[in-house]
Amino acid sequence: MINSHLKLYSFGFLMLLIPQLGLAELAVIVNPSSDISSITAKEAKRIFLGKMKTVKGERLIAVDQNENLESRKTFYKSIIKKTESQLKSYWSTRIFSGKGVPPATVGNDDDVKVWVSVNKDAIGYVDSSKVDDSVFTVYTIK
Repeated sequence: MINSHLKLYSFGFLMLLIPQLGLAELAVIVNPSSDISSITAKEAKRIFLGKMKTVKGERLIAVDQNENLESRKTFYKSIIKKTESQLKSYWSTRIFSGKGVPPATVGNDDDVKVWVSVNKDAIGYVDSSKVDDSVFTVYTIK
């Protein structure tokens, strides 16, 4: 009886860990020639929601990933705290009222990294394993 309880508790503990194993660490990145060395989660949220266009006096243009990619889901869940449907509703309202447009969608992690590396004003997010010296990490999402 004790042995079966131990197995059950062990299984339960492992089930709690499994979702954590799949979470990737994300890096919010800018062009290495940018003067920005770091941003906060709040600044990242405001930039990607179109409520903030400059950080420390430097203009930033957010670029996004395609819907349904794991990096995008993690970013919007962790930083923006909105589901895809809430995000669509948010942007519909902003567009209709003339208060802004969503970030341009440029593809996946690799596409965002290339875009940011060649556009001085760009800011994006990628799986941290994709970061190299062609971009600079200003915030990490764990």
